[in-house]
Amino acid sequence: MSPTSTTVGANAPNGPLTARRAGTNYRYRTVNAQSEVDETLFGAPHRLEAAAKMRSEQKYNMSPTSTTVGANAPNGPLTARRAGTNYRYRTVNAQSEVDETLFGAPHRLEAAAKMRSERQQNEEKSNGNLIAKPIHPVKKQFVRHITKDLIRDIIVREEPTSSSIVIDNGTYERLAHAARNRPKEVRENDLRDSKRFRESVDAELDRRKKTIQEFDQQRRKNAPLDDIEQEAKDEAEYMLKRANDLRQEQEDEVKHLNELILNAKCHAIRDAQVLEKRQIKKEIVEEDKRLDMMMEIDRLNALKIQEEIEKRRHLQNKLGASLVLKQIEELEREKLLKEETREQENAAMFEYIQKLQEKDFEEFAKRKESQRKLANELLKANHDIEEQRAF
Repeated sequence: MSPTSTTVGANAPNGPLTARRAGTNYRYRTVNAQSEVDETLFGAPHRLEAAAKMRSEQKYNMSPTSTTVGANAPNGPLTARRAGTNYRYRTVNAQSEVDETLFGAPHRLEAAAKMRSERQQNEEKSNGNLIAKPIHPVKKQFVRHITKDLIRDIIVREEPTSSSIVIDNGTYERLAHAARNRPKEVRENDLRDSKRFRESVDAELDRRKKTIQEFDQQRRKNAPLDDIEQEAKDEAEYMLKRANDLRQEQEDEVKHLNELILNAKCHAIRDAQVLEKRQIKKEIVEEDKRLDMMMEIDRLNALKIQEEIEKRRHLQNKLGASLVLKQIEELEREKLLKEETREQENAAMFEYIQKLQEKDFEEFAKRKESQRKLANELLKANHDIEEQRAF
């Protein structure tokens, strides 16, 4: 333990209220014959049950190397002595009470003093609120984790509400002095208050238990039945109804009433059948008339359509004949035009041939004349050659 501070809480590494270190040995001394813990240490309303449980504990087991005070304390004696590997535990007090400032920060000592002065009022108010507060189911928070293989909904872990705090030496001495000098009347009053508080907590727990049971019964009552339960329920209801009907049918008055009801049903069914037969016959006659009228209308429409078709066909025949005549006339005109064109082409060809013949004759005459001139020149040349030979 540090000589200038004392650590108290759920996570305190060393938890005796007083200790002195000499070398490697520790000496523990008794701080108070009674150790009282105020219910405001646990602050939140959901820690009231833990506070009541701590008040009702009579004996505690202590860790050999540490003492933890708080809602999560596993072992709770206030004194212990270590000698080698042997441990000796001694009960200091049947009850454990600690000032509420042990669980507050040092800078909040004034607020802790104010809380002590208003403890009774806060206790009554909290008890009233606890009893009158309705119960609702607590909803848990989920986080959806998606992977390649599957999708998981993971519950979000709640953060712990307890934590370790450190108090100064002056506060520690004040708490130790208050623990040693508590009068008997105060202790008895605290015991009575704690007893009343436990009774109120037990009553509230019973009320909450009944409320939860009512909610559960209501849920089961309103929950939808599965196929097997629904089938069994329907079968039981049918059997019960059938048994009641059979039991009632065995009575004479019921039999007579059933007979009258059956006769009335038979007459009503017969009258309904006769009326239905007449109605059907009337509907058949009306339907036949309607069909005859529709057939006559269809026949007249068919005649009109046939006449229209004949008119269109006759008109088409006339148009076709006129078109054929026009085509014949056009063919005759084309034939005459072709013959005239052929005659003109023949005349032009004959004229062209004559021109070619005349041109050929002129060329032949020119060629004859040139041959004659050439022959004369040859004869003259031969004559000149012979004369030269003669000389």
